[in-house]
Amino acid sequence: MTLGGMLAGSLKLGVGTGALWCGLTGMGLACVLVTLAPNRRSWIEALGIGLTLAALPPLPDGSYPLASMSFAALIYLAIHGRWSDRTALRLGLVSHRISRVYASPIRVWTALIPGEGHPDDHWTGTLVDYDHDPDDFYTTYLRYRTPDGLHEDVTVTFLDHDAPNACRYVIERFEEGFAEAGILSIAIREAEPGLCLIDSKLSFDALPPRMALGRWLDDTFGDEWDSFAAAVSARRDWSIHGLNLRMPAGLQVP
Repeated sequence: MTLGGMLAGSLKLGVGTGALWCGLTGMGLACVLVTLAPNRRSWIEALGIGLTLAALPPLPDGSYPLASMSFAALIYLAIHGRWSDRTALRLGLVSHRISRVYASPIRVWTALIPGEGHPDDHWTGTLVDYDHDPDDFYTTYLRYRTPDGLHEDVTVTFLDHDAPNACRYVIERFEEGFAEAGILSIAIREAEPGLCLIDSKLSFDALPPRMALGRWLDDTFGDEWDSFAAAVSARRDWSIHGLNLRMPAGLQVP
């Protein structure tokens, strides 16, 4: 939104301090939106593009706000609209992250891997309980508490399991009426006594465009890992998904 404000200011006012102030105003509005309505943060990129598109045609100044909102609404529908769910178009998405954590591999393992420790020890603080499939040792059914007080059911099926060093598992959940399945790979390596490196990769093969683009623009995976780092270090967390996390005992990051 900052870039959109600067581009719109440059087109309407010319290159100079006016465009800079437009960019700063866009930054401020984005911060307000994320703080007061984090669930609506996907409007940020739509508003940024809408501001720029509305500045391209020679419109009267009085019509610029309405034109900006109209373009923003069209961009939002194009990116996040459910129209793409009714098409055969699907997109793949791969996210990669590396973190450093001061703790033993077993402490990291039980805090990070769902179903491998007590629910209260899981880093999210929202894991209510879990059950292992009686007929399949590698399948676990999880239940998470959601912000609205309801519960979300998630199924985890391990493809590789080498505790407490590495694992690879399929995560299955329903999100916005869509059955979502991704593969998460995690490798925990003790670089030196008390220091672990966590290498993780999350991949999706077939997501509706609105979900793939939304996750990419939001950097959802990176945001969750920032939340994990904040939780295990007991420091303030400015990421979107981790505002209410707590620290599992015995973990800290640099």
